[in-house]
Amino acid sequence: MTLKALIERLEAAGRVERIFDGEIGTLLGWRRKVEYVKNDANGEPTKRVFWVVPSSETWHGSLFHDVA
Repeated sequence: MTLKALIERLEAAGRVERIFDGEIGTLLGWRRKVEYVKNDANGEPTKRVFWVVPSSETWHGSLFHDVA
């Protein structure tokens, strides 16, 4: 997606949506990494989404994440 296309989508948006956060991050070079981690409480896998810093080879300490 180009910057112009993203700006047009943002201007046309009727409400705030988290999908735009990801699109902005991706456009700026952030990488999205998904991991499934076993939940200690019930053993079920929990989906974790991490955003990796564009200039970093490793993503220890300098990451934003949310639990989906």
